[in-house]
Amino acid sequence: MHYISDLEELRAQTYSKLILAELSSIERAIAPVPTGIGKLVELVRLLSVTGREETASLWLDGWTIGRLNALMAAEVRSAMHAWQDFIEELLSAGVHAGEFDLDDVSGCAWEIIALFDGLNSHMLVAFGTPNEYKLRMAAPIESRLGLQPGTLTSTTEFKGEDQS
Repeated sequence: MHYISDLEELRAQTYSKLILAELSSIERAIAPVPTGIGKLVELVRLLSVTGREETASLWLDGWTIGRLNALMAAEVRSAMHAWQDFIEELLSAGVHAGEFDLDDVSGCAWEIIALFDGLNSHMLVAFGTPNEYKLRMAAPIESRLGLQPGTLTSTTEFKGEDQS
């Protein structure tokens, strides 16, 4: 068992466990989806629903605390790298399958993460509606990937267990 020397270390480690648990949950939820487009449909759906406010606030708290705390900043960066890797893998598979027209997987993954980060902020103050969240997330991703408008807000590509 690792001894935790102070509250800052405990807070940073707890943050990391909670944030990475969300990523693990998302990965499990989209794993059975057979296509890259379907995976993105499900990702947009899962991250644009209300009820995620606690996780959204955790992200924002991590960034705020990380401004002044090196341990927290390192954990936030580590979590962001994990999300970057996850999105890059999803996009790369879609490119190789011919689903996405994309030549900069890493840059696109960065942009998608930034969109979700902004959505986290909007959700915390109820700026917009859940339908608007989904549409505002999907439109720039569709454009970046060369997809038809509405592709990522379709309910016909993949129906998860909880359609919101």
